[in-house]
Amino acid sequence: MTETNYHLNIVASRTPSFLGQIIRLATKFKHNHVSISLNDDLVPLFSFARYNYNSPFHGGFVEESWLRYLYRDNDISVSIYSISINKHQYNKIEDILKNMKLNGCRYDMLSIITKKTSSREGYTCLTFVEKILKEIGVVEKNRVISSIQELEELLKEYYIEDRTICSKDKGLYFWGRDEYFIKSNNYINILFYIH
Repeated sequence: MTETNYHLNIVASRTPSFLGQIIRLATKFKHNHVSISLNDDLVPLFSFARYNYNSPFHGGFVEESWLRYLYRDNDISVSIYSISINKHQYNKIEDILKNMKLNGCRYDMLSIITKKTSSREGYTCLTFVEKILKEIGVVEKNRVISSIQELEELLKEYYIEDRTICSKDKGLYFWGRDEYFIKSNNYINILFYIH
């Protein structure tokens, strides 16, 4: 890549899970999830989400494959934003991703339920993207982004397109490091599994 060829791609999506439907119902907004990718083909994606399909309340930092959202044969509607970044910003994001993977950052389910940021160290998909944007200077450090709708409004100058990721094209994608279909041994969460 050249100095001018780095991009932070932000993907807001409408995921097919029951929890995603509940979030959209509560927020009255078309998207319920947000991820980032440093590649223009949007593979892989990074976010905070459940680790495994059978454990909706056990999650954290994940490398996402599109297959985790296409396996039910649903098409996925997304909005894509792309920010040109320099090599220093690119390296900073890569360092953050590596540290989150090494440190096993947890999913802040409490803030999704209460709509308030938890005082404990943890992230939602939204606060994760907010952190990345702050670290590279796109968003002011003291700004709090309270919804995906607000995030998309903030990013409108970086808007690229709305796109449908089609289930008929799922043969084009691979699982990579996404462990979505590795069954969780977290039996408490399995009891609450919502398919």
